[in-house]
Amino acid sequence: MPLGEWHFTPRDPIGSGRSPPEKNHLLTEPSDRQPAVAEQESHLLDFSLLNGDDPSQPPPDRDRATLERSIDTVRLTPDQIDHLFEQYFFRYHKYVEILDPTASPDRYYQESPLLFWTVIAISARRYPEDLSLLSSLSAPVTGLMWSVIAVRPHSLQTIQALVLQITWPLPTSSPFTENIYILSGIAIQAAMQLGLHQPEIIQDFSRTKSVLSQQEIHERINVWAACNIAAQTTATSLGYQPIRPFDWLVDRCCQANTIYSPPERLRHSLMIQRFSNKIETLISNNVMRSPTCQRGHDQSTLISMLAGDLDDLNTQLRHGISADNDVYITGVRLQLGLLWFFEQVGGRLRREGLLAAFSSALDVISKISEADGTSGLLSFAPAQMYHLLNLACFTITKLLSSGLAPHLDFEEGKRSFNSAVACLRRASVANNDVPGRSTEVLTKLWRGVEGASSTARGEEPVLRIRSRGSASVLHDETWRFREQYFGQANAYPTPSVAGSDANHSAGEMNIGAIDVDLGWSWGFDIGTAQDK
Repeated sequence: MPLGEWHFTPRDPIGSGRSPPEKNHLLTEPSDRQPAVAEQESHLLDFSLLNGDDPSQPPPDRDRATLERSIDTVRLTPDQIDHLFEQYFFRYHKYVEILDPTASPDRYYQESPLLFWTVIAISARRYPEDLSLLSSLSAPVTGLMWSVIAVRPHSLQTIQALVLQITWPLPTSSPFTENIYILSGIAIQAAMQLGLHQPEIIQDFSRTKSVLSQQEIHERINVWAACNIAAQTTATSLGYQPIRPFDWLVDRCCQANTIYSPPERLRHSLMIQRFSNKIETLISNNVMRSPTCQRGHDQSTLISMLAGDLDDLNTQLRHGISADNDVYITGVRLQLGLLWFFEQVGGRLRREGLLAAFSSALDVISKISEADGTSGLLSFAPAQMYHLLNLACFTITKLLSSGLAPHLDFEEGKRSFNSAVACLRRASVANNDVPGRSTEVLTKLWRGVEGASSTARGEEPVLRIRSRGSASVLHDETWRFREQYFGQANAYPTPSVAGSDANHSAGEMNIGAIDVDLGWSWGFDIGTAQDK
């Protein structure tokens, strides 16, 4: 069917709760680089109204802190420590249930100062009593982490701390400088050295006699599940191959009502990331081996089969799914839709798949915006939320700048993009952190979408960067930003898709001359760049 006969209106499923149009000023660059931290935090002073928790719910029965604790120039009183621990277990713990909420702060410090300060640092992300606490903790907690990692063997508490720091990373101005991918590899390997992937025969991984209670076995199963979730979300978000395939214990953990089953929220998240691992492994095996590799004709059939499997998973989790996991499974649908970028240009199924990916991007933004509006999701949820927002935004800009634009709802794309920018600003916890700086990139990139000529939009979208999994579209658009605002032209030849396979176009790149780890554009000093 000729492209000119296509038109597509994004689906608006019942209960999707699409956000109303945001004011256009959100797409205008702020006069200051970001609002002051105090302004960002002002709406958080009444914690009891956020995140959908019941403020009448009594806190866990936990012994109070008895001693002051200090790290570098930071000194906390017992009352401050108690408050921060209460905040952590009330607001953050439910997303990654791997700690004992009844253990006292003193016990956490005695067992692992790193784990203690990690809990403090996470809670300090939204701590209105001291808005400078998070920035004061970042350097010393990072230094403590690396000093602990250098000492082996690692403890269970060290692995727990690493998982939490991957889930809520300390603020940095660029994903290029984040440690989370490295930390996820260390966490997985350290967990295997401790035998967490074989908890019932942990004696095989110990130098001393080890007999674990059922509760201790279950604790290690939960940590192993969380390690795999953290590793997979990090690899997918940043565009790296999965660190390792999911193993038999992950499969057992995904089953309900067994001795291996983690808490329900954690189990659902593991099931979703297991599916994500399947998608990224497919891209790795079929696309990443070589830019010119030839795929079989059943690639589109395989994608369609995966879509059916994802529908089954969605049905399975429909009842009782948490707001964050509902976002994650929608993000996996977007991830699956982006596989169509790797198909041969010109096919009907490819066009249909990319049009559906546009709809999935809108749904991701809609669900996050709705959940944030009703329960303050972005204030406390893991960093995966803002990574999904970025992926959705770059998908929108890529498709609206292509020959598919006339067959998409431009105004709804703009409204969703606008809403995502607002969400990213609310997700920011420090000046110039990744969510905050990404809004600057996105607002500038949107100007290129609105100013794109019909000639520029004349062809189907093709990825020049194809080695970063489902995040390839993000890195591809980031390079377009560099070309527009930093004068880095001709790093990638503009591929011609007329009558050619996208793989052939990708094969023409000088791959050897390009750093495989390109980083993201906001690693540059955007504030000093001159717009062209």
